[in-house]
Amino acid sequence: MDAAAYDLRLARPGDVDVLRKSVRRTLNNPEGKTQRKSFADAIGRGELLLLTRSERGQEAIEGFLEWHSRVDGGITIRDFGWTGEEPNAGHVKRMLRELLRMTRPSIATVKVEADQQPWTQIFAETAGFRPAEREYSQRKWRQIWAWTPANDALDRQRQASQRAPAAPRPPGPRPPVARPPAPRPPIGRPFGGRPSPGPRRPVGPRR
Repeated sequence: MDAAAYDLRLARPGDVDVLRKSVRRTLNNPEGKTQRKSFADAIGRGELLLLTRSERGQEAIEGFLEWHSRVDGGITIRDFGWTGEEPNAGHVKRMLRELLRMTRPSIATVKVEADQQPWTQIFAETAGFRPAEREYSQRKWRQIWAWTPANDALDRQRQASQRAPAAPRPPGPRPPVARPPAPRPPIGRPFGGRPSPGPRRPVGPRR
């Protein structure tokens, strides 16, 4: 994704009509069924983040993230929206990082339908998120994912250690190289082929 062409900002009241025309599929409405989603409350609370793209001086909305700040210091991610058929993992992760940077929550939670594999993969790949619990409502199973600062730090530490090159071996003395023993000459014949003389007789006074 070209960072220069994209921008993140909070939604304004004048964005509502463009949002409804540009973004139809959302986390809670993956089929893109007709609905009259109201963004006014989220915009009024400052809890609607937009991902926009600039092209030839014109701004287009590529996605949104709606959340709710809780009194306990945590946030609940209510919905994601995107253009196109499938959610763009890069766009979603960028909005998530910006949301966590802005709000610095003690915990962030989001509900995902169990059979929505693209969303399951996105949260599984995002640092700090863990599957917390499952719930059954409206005849569907939903997985609740939870993010915490401790899990985020742990995941980033693991990623950094995996990217770090292996440490070089410290210099030190090389182990001695074992050399094969030299061959021993055959007993009885010295080098040169001449017979070996017998043992020398002791020298002493003649009788």
